[in-house]
Amino acid sequence: MWLEAVDLVLQRLKDEGVDFGKIRGLSGAGMQHGTVFWSKEAESLLASLDADKTLLEQLSNEQKSAFAHPHSPNWQDASTQQQCDKFDVELKDPETLAEITGSKAHHVRIPCTVG
Repeated sequence: MWLEAVDLVLQRLKDEGVDFGKIRGLSGAGMQHGTVFWSKEAESLLASLDADKTLLEQLSNEQKSAFAHPHSPNWQDASTQQQCDKFDVELKDPETLAEITGSKAHHVRIPCTVG
């Protein structure tokens, strides 16, 4: 879905006649603490992008994908609790992850009530 949104924005800019040679970067907002895992093919796919094709066609298709996982987990939805725990064990200090990535692991503990 994110690639489709980027493709839409790029197509609209193209339709407006924007000079892409002047664009140095692209930023998006709306998803906090999301994680994108690049695949082994990502570097070669990114290096060989074709302006006549969509990003979705080139980066996420059945033959090759630039992404290791089809969905980008959000660290705040508790689905990545196991990964957060592994970061803590491997790095031995929650602050180290923040220093490396710019974000701490967001642990979500669901309170248990007995009643």
